[in-house]
Amino acid sequence: KADQERCQEASRLLDALNASEMEVERLGLFLEQVLSSLQTAEGTLRAQEQDLAQLSQQCESLRQQNSRLEETHRAELEQLRRTVAELEDSGREAAKLQSMLESKVKELEPLAG
Repeated sequence: KADQERCQEASRLLDALNASEMEVERLGLFLEQVLSSLQTAEGTLRAQEQDLAQLSQQCESLRQQNSRLEETHRAELEQLRRTVAELEDSGREAAKLQSMLESKVKELEPLAG
């Protein structure tokens, strides 16, 4: 009878061991899936990191380009302001000359008359 109980206990232990072994196999498969998912996520993150680095470089390049354009536009605007000032001065000089000529014409009209 004691042998029979020991056999039954050994059988239960063997069944529990088999169940544990199957559970370990299932956990192993699950961990392989998790690892695969993590590797996929890592690849995606690396690709996104490269994209972000490229975008960052493009942004810096655009900032530099924009800065150069702003400088160029500032210089062009200053040149235009100087040109406008020169034209205004020329206009005032022309008006003075016209006024002087009109005065001379008025002075000379009686002599021509």
